[in-house]
Amino acid sequence: MSDPAREAADCGATVRFFDDQPPAIVETDTLLADKSRLNTLEIPDPSKPGRLQDRVQAAALFRQTAGDEKLIEGWVEGPCAEGAGCEVPRGTPAENLRAMIEYAHGHTPDSPGNGR
Repeated sequence: MSDPAREAADCGATVRFFDDQPPAIVETDTLLADKSRLNTLEIPDPSKPGRLQDRVQAAALFRQTAGDEKLIEGWVEGPCAEGAGCEVPRGTPAENLRAMIEYAHGHTPDSPGNGR
């Protein structure tokens, strides 16, 4: 199942769950409406409890079950998609969007000083 709210949820976005469709970010409670939130936003650790952890566990189970016989494909959302997933509202000033991109660039696994 596609779940565009998974990573955003572990970043702190408010997510609504449904019986008959994938989870969705609550648009009336946007995480990045105020760019100052970027100062306290933490990159979620997929090995810790949260919505990302079960995807890591699922990948391990796929590997255990399929071994080297099958290719398993999937994806992880990138920083711009996550910004959209954290619901940057329409009409957000360009300076807020630039701040989000700069934040994402500075928190990639190979960024100097990221510690990951």
